[in-house]
Amino acid sequence: APGWEHLQEVSIYVMQADGTGLKRVTAAGMTTGSPRWSPDGRRLVFYELDTALTFAARIVAQPMVTSQIVSVDVATGARTSHTSGPGLKVSPQYLNAARIGYLMKAAPRGMQLEKDRATGGSGKARSRSLDAPAAVALPPS
Repeated sequence: APGWEHLQEVSIYVMQADGTGLKRVTAAGMTTGSPRWSPDGRRLVFYELDTALTFAARIVAQPMVTSQIVSVDVATGARTSHTSGPGLKVSPQYLNAARIGYLMKAAPRGMQLEKDRATGGSGKARSRSLDAPAAVALPPS
C-alpha cells in the first residue's frame, strides 16, 4: 500500500428506538458493512474485512481482498463465521431462517467456489474465473 490512501474502519451498532442502550456489535480493527436482520430479529449478518484492505477493496486490487460473512446474536454477542477462504464477499442476506445468501464481488483468478453443506445448503457458484459476480447461498454454520 502506498501509504496515502484513506482507510475506513466502519462498525455496526444497535440501540433502542428511544436512543438508549447503544451497543457495538462488530469487532474493532475491522471494516463491516451491509448489515441485515435475521427473520426472527435476533441476529445481524454482515461482511467484514481487515481495515487495511478497504482501499484495495475499492480498486482493481479487489481479487486480492478477502472478506468474510459473519452473523452476531445481538443479545449475547455470540459470533458465527459463515464463510472462510479468499474472495471479496459482500451484501449478505437471510434467504430464510436457515440460509444466507451473499455476493462474491471478486475472487482470485482461477478460483473455484462450491458451497453445499450437509445441513441443506443448495446454492452453488462455480467458475474457472470469477470475473463476473457469483451469488452463493449457504446455511449458518
